[in-house]
Amino acid sequence: MLGAPAARLRASGRSARAAAACAAFAVVSALAAAPAGAHAAPRVERLCSPHVQLRDHPRGVVIGHLYAPQRVTVTWTDATTHWWRIRTRADVIGWIPPQTGC
Repeated sequence: MLGAPAARLRASGRSARAAAACAAFAVVSALAAAPAGAHAAPRVERLCSPHVQLRDHPRGVVIGHLYAPQRVTVTWTDATTHWWRIRTRADVIGWIPPQTGC
């Protein structure tokens, strides 16, 4: 028969293993639920196309217009379509095709 301290040690070892398993599951679940994309540090790009349509999502509804040589901050690149999620100096967020940048 185990004494009380030994029983607590065994129980705490099981709870530590269970906590580690839960943490690993949470990390894997978060990675699986993340949108497909290549997230890197935000970077500033200059637009070279004379007229760019800013959209609510890749191939979505036009929400604004941008013009060269405006600078935008690229915050995300979609891994599938390679569109850029950008933020303008006026803090408007939208999507543009990457061919519009220099």
